[in-house]
Amino acid sequence: MSDMDTRTSSVSLQKYVMQFAGIYVLCNIAIFTITTLLNFDVPSSMGVITLIASTAPVMQSFVKREQRVPSNRERTSFATLATAASLILSAMLAGIMLAVYQINPLALMDVFSIPVWAVLAMVLFAIVLTWVVIYFFSGFMAKQTLKQIEKAKHK
Repeated sequence: MSDMDTRTSSVSLQKYVMQFAGIYVLCNIAIFTITTLLNFDVPSSMGVITLIASTAPVMQSFVKREQRVPSNRERTSFATLATAASLILSAMLAGIMLAVYQINPLALMDVFSIPVWAVLAMVLFAIVLTWVVIYFFSGFMAKQTLKQIEKAKHK
């Protein structure tokens, strides 16, 4: 095992995933509140924007604490754990909304004539898209943060 592998394997991603989850929930609550108060539809790109907004401060935190970008293994683990967290949190938030507005999700499927396989395909696509966005943006944001830190050191 190389020195870099030893150094990166000791980093616990739990605090970073928890930070992501907290920001993710706050972003979703803010979006819901703003769109409800202003009475407008949520843009279709808002999910991706929320993922980016939740990932950016986490990667800045990682780079500042660790003084390096995450390894590919760490990015893969972070993306997987953050995707799982966002899926669980989204399901919980959706469940709360369905309960508050007393909506039966199966009735929605019937109203829109959506077959179960299509719903499952959409969920799978959303999971893959979430993982890809988190994985690639976490690398981009970490590299940008490290560049800013290096630039500040040389001033």
